[in-house]
Amino acid sequence: MKKVLALAALAACGTASAQSSVSIFGTMDTSYQNLKGEGNGSVSRVTGSGANYPSRLGFRGVEDLGGGLKVGFLLELAYNADDGTGVPSNTNNQRNGSSGQGIAFNRASTISLMGSPGELRLGRDFTASYLVRPQGDVFGNIGSGSALSMLLGLGTANTVPTSVRASNQIMYLTPSGLGGFNARAAYGLGENPSNAPGGTAKDGRYVGFRAGYSVAPLNVYVGYGRTTLATGDYVQSGIAANYVIGAVTLMGGVFQERIQAAVSARSTAWSLGTKIKVSDTGEVKFGLASANQNAAAGNRDGSLMAVGYVHTLSRRTLVYTTLARINNKGTAALYHNGRPTTVPGGSTNGFDIGIRHDF
Repeated sequence: MKKVLALAALAACGTASAQSSVSIFGTMDTSYQNLKGEGNGSVSRVTGSGANYPSRLGFRGVEDLGGGLKVGFLLELAYNADDGTGVPSNTNNQRNGSSGQGIAFNRASTISLMGSPGELRLGRDFTASYLVRPQGDVFGNIGSGSALSMLLGLGTANTVPTSVRASNQIMYLTPSGLGGFNARAAYGLGENPSNAPGGTAKDGRYVGFRAGYSVAPLNVYVGYGRTTLATGDYVQSGIAANYVIGAVTLMGGVFQERIQAAVSARSTAWSLGTKIKVSDTGEVKFGLASANQNAAAGNRDGSLMAVGYVHTLSRRTLVYTTLARINNKGTAALYHNGRPTTVPGGSTNGFDIGIRHDF
């Protein structure tokens, strides 16, 4: 009888473990980078945050609760592979909420309940509106060729923490099987008391969505997000698409950021690019972007041209290189890919060569 009970217990344990799974994953991306800003010299460095994909370490798990219901979690941190340091997170979607430079799950820290109606996700994650941008940038918003350099304007200049990710989010993601249509809606909390002084009770509140259509060979996405701040609401919007024709992928998008305050500012950019598979292991990238910022300093324009090559060594390892040039126009000295120019109307150049390994 004891043997029967022991076998039953082992069978129960086997069933439970089969219904749940936990995995560790990550990326290490390190590159040599040279950046030059006209009138500002040049700098050479080893980057560890990635010029092809951000270095990251993550843990994810899913448990099947039965009846079509699952619970899942995701913990993902960013780190600098060149020196081992962490990347700050933010606790309240406001400038005073930085957690410092220790190791933190700043990329994602979420728990989800998933079923046939969709997914309810809670925690820190990308903002829904930001997720439109990588769909239209051939360099994926990273490295010297990133079209994000042309939208660095308002979100970075005003240190808006929700320009890429937001904490304290309540998110809903539609289920699969909707004929290619999908959507994400999010509400993030600044967690200030209702009687906070100076009209800051709603500071850090994020509301946004992304809607898309994804059926090969076409992907189209549109998004909008607003962060409430006493210094002026930050608004992010965009539309992007990519289309695959054989060995060629065409990508493009139009994006905008706005600060709505007593003195408003607006930054608008477009990007175009193509990826071409030249062999089973090689891919060439070409990217163009242009931007205009209308702020208190006046209208300021700039443009970007970039070319890159990616060579796959294995299923998990690749090497890459990128060469990019940004030109400021007129009296502008705003746009750069890591080394600001001090010359009005000047240019900046970026060069990356690196290796990436996924695990």
